[in-house]
Amino acid sequence: MQEQFFSSPDGTRLRFAHFHAATEQARGTVLFLEGRRECIEIYLEPIVEWTGRGFDVFVFDWRGQGGSDRPLADPHKHHVRSFDDYRNDLQAFAEAVVRPQQRGPLIVFGHSMGGFVALDWLIQERPNVAAAILAAPMLALPVSSWMHGTSLGLCHMAMRLGFAESYTPGEGRFDPACWSFENNPLTQDPERFQLILHCFTARPELAIGGVTYGWLGAALEALIRVRPRLGEVSVPTLLLNSGQDRVTLSHEVSYWAQNIPAITEKIHPSARHDIMAETDDIRLQVWRDIDAFLAQIDNVAPQDRAFS
Repeated sequence: MQEQFFSSPDGTRLRFAHFHAATEQARGTVLFLEGRRECIEIYLEPIVEWTGRGFDVFVFDWRGQGGSDRPLADPHKHHVRSFDDYRNDLQAFAEAVVRPQQRGPLIVFGHSMGGFVALDWLIQERPNVAAAILAAPMLALPVSSWMHGTSLGLCHMAMRLGFAESYTPGEGRFDPACWSFENNPLTQDPERFQLILHCFTARPELAIGGVTYGWLGAALEALIRVRPRLGEVSVPTLLLNSGQDRVTLSHEVSYWAQNIPAITEKIHPSARHDIMAETDDIRLQVWRDIDAFLAQIDNVAPQDRAFS
């Protein structure tokens, strides 16, 4: 993988990578959006599967994580001023990096926080996107929606008292010793769990710890702002929902996503949060869902044609 960098509108340096389709003619281009605390290396397996299906792939690390610039002196604190910064970074990356090299229709794929920012981008910027695929999108945090207003009020109070850049309770620096496969919320596949952990132990500078009051407050503000506008998402959208998700609460994700007009929801009852890192049997069905969905999207060449 060749690391590259571009600058966001406010000068933040963001790391990205570009992967070419394994076929001479690309079926399309995938704009791959990570979740919170993730990095490009975590997704090399699904990226290879996308390129093998005939798609170019662009992926970048969000500000504050992976190999992109961190805003605070303590690089383990996950902090952001506003989720608008994420959307603005995405818009800048799409226009400055992806569009000039795009081949075929653009498909946006977003996991967790990346899925949520994709929805915000589709609503606010209305980009020319053929379809969206959202894996466990962050339409709910691990607290009931009716508590979001109370939680936001507590965040605002902490921020007024000068704790915007402090960890929220129970959060802290990345510590690999705290990562145990037993009862983890991400995946039931032990090898893929270890692969995720290895990405951070092999390159500790890519690791990120817990969120600050500032990050949590920004996330709650964004949820309250975006969810009532989901009816404005105009592109065909595939929701890959994980039935055993303890990170984004799959029942609430399903509830809110039904407001997207052209939504197709596929529930994987035994999957945990990181559905693209799940066991082979779950991933096989996930890819069947993706392939069937893309077969219905205008201007996306059939898979057999891409491999002919």
